[in-house]
Amino acid sequence: MSLKHYPFDFSTIDTLKKVSNTVLDSINATGLYTKMTSNIVTLDGSYSWSPDSNTSGYHSAYLGISANFPDGLMQQNAVSAKMIKYNGIVYLAETFNNNKEQISNAFNTYYLTVPDTETGFPDAYSPISADWKAYFYGWKLCASDGTAYVSGTKYWKKIISGDGITDVSPTTIYAEYQPYKFVYQLSTPVVTQLNLRPKLSNTIETVAQPYDNVFY
Repeated sequence: MSLKHYPFDFSTIDTLKKVSNTVLDSINATGLYTKMTSNIVTLDGSYSWSPDSNTSGYHSAYLGISANFPDGLMQQNAVSAKMIKYNGIVYLAETFNNNKEQISNAFNTYYLTVPDTETGFPDAYSPISADWKAYFYGWKLCASDGTAYVSGTKYWKKIISGDGITDVSPTTIYAEYQPYKFVYQLSTPVVTQLNLRPKLSNTIETVAQPYDNVFY
């Protein structure tokens, strides 16, 4: 976070975020704050994840933009979102491809494609919404002894540690797991004029411009 000389009051705004070099929040020299990105969203099992296609080694799920992110830009194949996985890997939205791990925007929908090594879903398995919810709460499908699931009764283990095996579909998160984080482009930028700080002396106050440390 760099220090810049700005005599404006930042206390009423969110941290500045960036999806791409053209989709980013900004403040100009007159204090005009243009917000092009959403607040940071936690993508967990509380969303109504819908199963989508599966290919060898991958399964996909999706969330409709209008139902879940009504202020989001509905533009097919736009580089309009950025996602951070629980392990810190950053993904920028790109053209849909269910043969690789990614987030994509197509048909007014955000799709998330995840490797089967992460979810525990076998190639021929068709997960239901509850299975995806469990995954986004930090759980992996497995057999009763924690090995790879093939068929029959479903068990779940913690993605982070591999323990906590249960035959009840998980509906909660656990402390060790940090869920996916997500920022998307707003359909209409929000423009705000920042107020000047009170002038306490003949010098301009030095303040930290509030960039987000992760989403910038």
